[in-house]
Order: sequence, then structure tokens, then C-alpha cells
Amino acid sequence: MREEDTFGRLTIRMDEDMLYVREARRALLDLGSPAAFVDDAACRMFACMAVTLLESLIAELRASDEEGILAPYFEDRATNPDRVSALFGRFRRAGLSVRRDVFEDYLVMKYIRNAVLHARSLKSEERQWLETRGFPTDLSQFDVGHWERMQVVEQTMLKYISAAGIPLMKALIRNGGAR
Repeated sequence: MREEDTFGRLTIRMDEDMLYVREARRALLDLGSPAAFVDDAACRMFACMAVTLLESLIAELRASDEEGILAPYFEDRATNPDRVSALFGRFRRAGLSVRRDVFEDYLVMKYIRNAVLHARSLKSEERQWLETRGFPTDLSQFDVGHWERMQVVEQTMLKYISAAGIPLMKALIRNGGAR
């Protein structure tokens, strides 16, 4: 199997996993589970999966980045704000009308994902950014509003990536992914 086939299949599986989290959340709420319990877990899992999927797709942009706009995104020592700023610039230079607030909340999701995956507390600047963006710094205090914002970020970022012309994204949509 070619590497790109494996990558495409893994990307489609990640998208399916996010759909599973969406449906599991809905089912638990329909069965009467406390929203506070459901939204906390769903937000943490969704942030981890969405950022992982989006970053794998962003890596595909690198091949078409002739001007090196995304270089800061992939530098080992780049800060997360620098990475997100580079991505915002890439989309703007591609002629896309992008919303800064989506990128600001994407940075929130990156911070949540990093804290969860690395089993660590939020760093001081991360806590401050979550507060600035209206997210809780206690990762067990998410609510439906946070869930909905994460959904908007993931779906909007997928649209931006697709509009930037990633062939993989087009394949994902053709195969029933990117819901």
C-alpha cells in the first residue's frame, strides 16, 4: 500500500472517530446523562481528535507552500501562536476570507489537546489565552457553548483547508467524511 493511501485511510478514520464522539455525546444526553459530565469528556476528546486531524491535513499544505509561509508552523521551536499565525497568513495569501476568531479558538483547542495528550497542566500563557477566549482553565468545566464553538472551528478549518486545494480533503469529502 502506498504511503498516501495509508494517510488517506487514517484521515478518514479520524473523521469517523469524531463523528462517533458527536453521536455518543448526543446519545448520552438523550438518555439523560448529566450534560456537565458529557460535555467535559466530549470536548476534551473532540479537541484532541480535531487538532490531530487538522494538523495532518495542514501538513499536506506544506507541499504547495512555495513561498514558505507555513515554515513557522513546522519549526521545532515555533510557539503555538506563531504556528497559528503562519496558518492564518497562508490562508489569507491563498485569497481566502478567513475569520480570525476561528484561528484564535483553534489555538485554544491546540492548548487543550496538548494538556490532555501530554498529561500536564495548562501553562500560564495557555491558561491566560483560554480565559481571554472565554474557555475554562479547568478542563472539567466545559459546557455546550464550548462544544458548539469547537464544532464551528473544526468544520470551518476543514472548509479553509479544502478551499486551499488539498487533494486529500477532496477525497475525504468524496468518501463521505468531513461531516
